[in-house]
Amino acid sequence: MKLCEQCGHNIADTADACPYCGFRFNTEKNKQRKKLLIVLFSLLAVAVALGITITVLLLNQKKPKTFDFNCAQYTQQMNELLGKDNKLEENKWVEYKDKGGYTYNGSDYTISLDTDKDSHKVSSIGVSPSDSKNGVNMAAASMMVADSSVTQKTAMDDLVDLKNGKEKVVHDGSVTSYDEGKDEYRIIPSGEDDKPEPTKAPATAATTSTGTMPVATTAPATEKTTTEPVTTKAATEPPTEPPTEAIADWKQLYINFLNNECVFDYETGKLVYLNDDDIPELILCGSSKVQWSETVICWISGNEVKVFKTRAGDICGNFTPYYTERGGYVEVSTIGSFTKVASYYAFDGSSVTEAHTTVWQKPTDSGFNVKTEFKIDEVDVTQEEVESFRSTLGSFELISDRTDKSGLISYIESY
Repeated sequence: MKLCEQCGHNIADTADACPYCGFRFNTEKNKQRKKLLIVLFSLLAVAVALGITITVLLLNQKKPKTFDFNCAQYTQQMNELLGKDNKLEENKWVEYKDKGGYTYNGSDYTISLDTDKDSHKVSSIGVSPSDSKNGVNMAAASMMVADSSVTQKTAMDDLVDLKNGKEKVVHDGSVTSYDEGKDEYRIIPSGEDDKPEPTKAPATAATTSTGTMPVATTAPATEKTTTEPVTTKAATEPPTEPPTEAIADWKQLYINFLNNECVFDYETGKLVYLNDDDIPELILCGSSKVQWSETVICWISGNEVKVFKTRAGDICGNFTPYYTERGGYVEVSTIGSFTKVASYYAFDGSSVTEAHTTVWQKPTDSGFNVKTEFKIDEVDVTQEEVESFRSTLGSFELISDRTDKSGLISYIESY
């Protein structure tokens, strides 16, 4: 007989449990069973803890920040800035699949794009080397593509600052740094902790990827009659007299711009006077041999050249931009066999705005199914109103006798 450890009753020596209180004795079998239960519960606890940890990590895992464009879109936007002579060829990109991205080997430069494997959006842009003119141009254009708040001049200034030892340059949507060891500029999306630097641009200008462009505020058309011209300057206002040093320096400013900063693809250029001061504006004209050429209006503001890139125009090689002498307007047209769309850009001495557009569309015998349409600033008008509207803005002259690209600097020097 033995005593129950729980209730004290005498029970048989062979009993595994007390018949009075149900207490089970610690036999070898029970000990093994208890050990097994302890092991199982321990493993279950570890599995639960591991599952919770993995879930938290997955929930907290942040995807790499990316720009809002992929490799193809980056190429397209770069080509809009670079022009035909420096265009990136889509078939020259080489994909590296180990970490996701592409590399492009140009004549004397290399561009590398890191991309997100899921979205294929670009997460980082690298351009090298820094001592190549094309490398610098590609880096500046990449900064403008990565961040629409960056102007061409700002990008060039930033690259110089980085080469001179500045750690990084922060803008609204991008951060650019320079790796001296790799001799590479690196552009990444800005994060929450990156604070943009104060802008160097005047408060009156907004910026786009094509350069510094003035803010244009266009009121909606409320009347059908649109034959009144927009007056850019009162007739009684005396001519603006720029400082003597500005008159002396404007030639060098234009020459420096063409040599070091201009990324537009132009074939010819012409100095014209759009307003009443003594410093001419520079009109750069695209090629007459390709479709969708562009006209760029340049002017002096302080100690820098401001630029405005008009809409691409003049299909079928009809490249004939016009301007009003000291009248403030430049006309760029898209001309086809049955249609003409003209955009009129107003210059007030400090900014350019797209002031008016006209549409003249009439079917011909060409076989195209075209609707008859005449518009001024999106308002339906008659054919006569469209044809007479131009004369209300002033006397337009053809920007003729343009100097070709190779002789433009000599032309400016001797002007």
